[in-house]
Amino acid sequence: MAEATVTDKFAQVRGFKVEIDSAQGGSGSDVDTAWETVSGGELIIEVADTSVGSDKFQTTSPGHKSVGEITLRGAMTDKRAALCTWMNETVNGKPWKRNVSITPIDLDGRAGETLILIDCVITAYKPPRLIIPDRDDPCDPETLAEEVRFTYSNWTVRA
Repeated sequence: MAEATVTDKFAQVRGFKVEIDSAQGGSGSDVDTAWETVSGGELIIEVADTSVGSDKFQTTSPGHKSVGEITLRGAMTDKRAALCTWMNETVNGKPWKRNVSITPIDLDGRAGETLILIDCVITAYKPPRLIIPDRDDPCDPETLAEEVRFTYSNWTVRA
């Protein structure tokens, strides 16, 4: 019975913090607690039969495993220096891989286990919509949020 209580408590988080390490070989990192949601990272296994595309080459690999992208979404803040540096260095051809740590914070304010995503690469960025055209027109909250998507090559957990 105690395990159920622990599991229920684990599911109740107050938020999470995201830490983006500096460029490989560098030092320091940037901790951000303003992201509102984190999602993705699911295991994807191709189950389709082998098919041949219009160019006569195989286009699927049944049994191939990959992971989905991680999506961070939240209000834009001026505290995301590491994210800005990461995007700028990616565009400028500098070392673009980063390690990203995501740590849930429980209702009592204690940090949980940290998920460390290794060798992350940004795959997409969507800035928030900054102007709402009509006050009486309800806006989808997702259009008002900053969104960054990235993929990773490996992961580990730190207590």
